[in-house]
Amino acid sequence: RLGGAGRLQRSGQVWLVEWRGRRSTVPDSKGLRDLAVLLARPGQAVPALELVEAAGGPPAAVAGRSLGPVLDATARRAYQQRLADLEDDLTEAERNADLGQLERLRAERSMLAAELAGALGLGGRARFAGDPADRARKAVTMRIRAAIGVVAEQDDALARHLRNAIRTGRLCSYQPEETVSWQT
Repeated sequence: RLGGAGRLQRSGQVWLVEWRGRRSTVPDSKGLRDLAVLLARPGQAVPALELVEAAGGPPAAVAGRSLGPVLDATARRAYQQRLADLEDDLTEAERNADLGQLERLRAERSMLAAELAGALGLGGRARFAGDPADRARKAVTMRIRAAIGVVAEQDDALARHLRNAIRTGRLCSYQPEETVSWQT
């Protein structure tokens, strides 16, 4: 079954949106510019850096380099060792029914786990401070999410379709379940 046709076209400071017989206008935003690029290239992976550039950001080629890993290997091992030590300390505090110590240890464990989570990406790979691709990933994800929110105020069905079909990350794409022909 064909998914039909849609339209997302910029006209000055607004975008004209048509989806399944419903027409609306939404204000221009970088997120809508990102969506227009993705809708024009269904099924294709588009680097987030390219979307940033297309929306008026710096060219991907000159986006800069990272500042190195958020946590180096030595610091990561130290955090992991401290977490292991905390588990032993928590067991002892539980055995002794030391509620004050339990609270302090749990707070430290939560803080260390959050630090590690922020320093490590998928599969435990190190994240890099100032990584332009990661900055682009975060920016594009936030602005696409915001743009879909604005669309939802006008057309909930289209917003639902976009939420289900748009993939964000370092590589972004439009992956509809059904073929949709977009006029952009």
